[in-house]
Amino acid sequence: MKRLLDLYQHLRRERIAERVRALQELVPSVYKTDRAVMLDEIVDYGKFLRLQVKPNVAGNGQDVSPTASPASDYEDNA
Repeated sequence: MKRLLDLYQHLRRERIAERVRALQELVPSVYKTDRAVMLDEIVDYGKFLRLQVKPNVAGNGQDVSPTASPASDYEDNA
């Protein structure tokens, strides 16, 4: 039984590691070793992206979308 549990835990850790690597590929400059800090940065980046696609129109019909990134760390400098 313990061996089965060990196998399950190993597979679970592998799936988590795969997903972390996938997130690192999607989010620019998020290669931290501390997963908690990395996940915080990924959440912040997701919020930033949501603001970029959310329609921001004032009552008078003018676009008030932010032009500058509130998280300039996430912009690609290449």
